[in-house]
Amino acid sequence: MTDVYTKYEIIDENTISITNIGTKNNKEKIITGKGKFKNCPTEGWLRISFFWPFYSDYKIIYLNECYQTAIITSDSKDYLWILTRTDELPAETKQ
Repeated sequence: MTDVYTKYEIIDENTISITNIGTKNNKEKIITGKGKFKNCPTEGWLRISFFWPFYSDYKIIYLNECYQTAIITSDSKDYLWILTRTDELPAETKQ
């Protein structure tokens, strides 16, 4: 998908709703899942499911001080996501 953005919504103290919205083959695609804190809400580690009963770990390994950019990895480190609140990532941030 391209032009992806995600909405996070608190369901209760342990669960969040995750909605990914993007474009695939020139059509809008929406997928909704849920996340649970792996250990505790103050730790940046979620168990995410878009296809129940399968869950994947999403662990924050970098978060800048202004909460504008985050780097997320899977528990196996097979995946890496760069999340940003802006449409483009500044060159100094990429470095």
